[in-house]
Amino acid sequence: MGKNKRAKEMIGIIDRKIVRSNTIRSMGYDVLTRRLEVEFRDKSVYSYFNVPQFIYERSLTKNSINTYLNKLVYKNYDYKKEK
Repeated sequence: MGKNKRAKEMIGIIDRKIVRSNTIRSMGYDVLTRRLEVEFRDKSVYSYFNVPQFIYERSLTKNSINTYLNKLVYKNYDYKKEK
């Protein structure tokens, strides 16, 4: 497989981190596209678009990540259900 083809396949892949949350299993952020990806405990995955990086970074420090994201992200940014 050529290098360019491999690079194109990798676009859009976000490395998620396991988080301590009753609702969220993992989260990841792509700085270039400003896309926040959230995997919930029910295995559903959502992408949220044009989210500022500081929101992702601060969410990782919160006692309740889901409450923080509910206030700042879920209703304020466009999203797509990935699976």
